[in-house]
Amino acid sequence: MKQNNPPLEARKRKYAENKQRKDKANREKRRMEKREGKMKNRRLSFIVNILNTYRITRTELAKRLGETTQNMYWIFSVQDDCALSKAREIFATIGLSLSVQINKKSAHNKTQTIDYVTAGNVTSKVVFKFPEHASVYRAVKIPKYISDYPDGKYLSFLARYLENVGYPISEIEKMTSVSRGSIRQTFVNENDDIAISRIYDIARATNGEITWFVDKL
Repeated sequence: MKQNNPPLEARKRKYAENKQRKDKANREKRRMEKREGKMKNRRLSFIVNILNTYRITRTELAKRLGETTQNMYWIFSVQDDCALSKAREIFATIGLSLSVQINKKSAHNKTQTIDYVTAGNVTSKVVFKFPEHASVYRAVKIPKYISDYPDGKYLSFLARYLENVGYPISEIEKMTSVSRGSIRQTFVNENDDIAISRIYDIARATNGEITWFVDKL
C-alpha cells in the first residue's frame, strides 16, 4: 500500500522546526568557538582575516553588497558557511578575486596496501610507498557529468579533483553524509556553484587539502 506524504503545511512546519534547532546549535557552536579561542578554525576564517586586514566591517560589507548587516551576521556568526559565488562576490567588493583547489595530502614515510584475489583464489597485495598517488591504482568509473565538465568554470577544480581522487562518487556521498545523487545535482544544475562547507566535507572525507588563491582583480 502506497504511503501518503504528510500534508504540505505539516512538512513546512517540520522544516521550520528542524531549521530552528540547527540554527540554535550553530549559534551555540560559534559562541563556544569564541570562548575557547578557536575562531581561527572556522570555515570562513580566511574571509574574515582578509576583511579585517582591509578594515572592512560587516556593516560596510553589507552596504557594499546591498544587503543587511543581519545577513552578514548570519553568514559569519551562525552558519559559518556561504556559497562559493557569495565568497567571490565578497572578495570582489574589495577588488580581489578568489579561486580554490583541492589536492591530496602528502603522506611521507607511510605505505598503503591494497589486497585483491587473482585467478586460482590466490590473494595478492600491492604495497604503495607513495600513498598520495596510490588512488590511481583503483579502477573507479567516472560519471560523464564530471569527466565532461569543462575547464574554466568555477567548479572545474572539483571535477578534476573527483576524477583523480580514487573514490567512487557514491562512496564520497556516503562519507560526506549527503543524499545519493547530490554530487551529480551539483554539476548538472547549471549554477556552477557549491557551498563552501561542501568543499570542506569532500576534502576531509578524501584526505584532501584545500588551497584558496587570492589575487587582485
